[in-house]
Amino acid sequence: MATQTPLLIQTNAFLESNRAVLRATRHLIARNRRKLNPAFGMSGGTVGPPPRDTVRALLVSGILAPASNRVMAGLGNGKRMCCVCAEPVTSTEVEYEVVTANGTVACHLPCFNLWKYESRHVAGASSEDGQPGERDLP
Repeated sequence: MATQTPLLIQTNAFLESNRAVLRATRHLIARNRRKLNPAFGMSGGTVGPPPRDTVRALLVSGILAPASNRVMAGLGNGKRMCCVCAEPVTSTEVEYEVVTANGTVACHLPCFNLWKYESRHVAGASSEDGQPGERDLP
């Protein structure tokens, strides 16, 4: 097996990074296509992936950093998008502002709870009995 040159290693890293961005972009395009075409909802279009799968994919790809404990909450204003579901956090909803290694992001309370839960499990946290292994999903 031939050794990889630094340029080849860097190229492979860029390729994987681009693939992760492409996966996230495809998800956002599909979600926005449904919003832009009012007839799409009535035509029997497919529902997007479950929120848990979305959070897992974002965490595994590195697009979403594991949830931190540095959180502030307040009412949303409709101008910021949830980093999990990509929906605006309206003035009737609680906006969680989460400080991550990549900066500060906003999310809904249910999205934050799912993000926090999946962050523990994707990182390889132990199950409730203290033994690593299969996790019990709620």
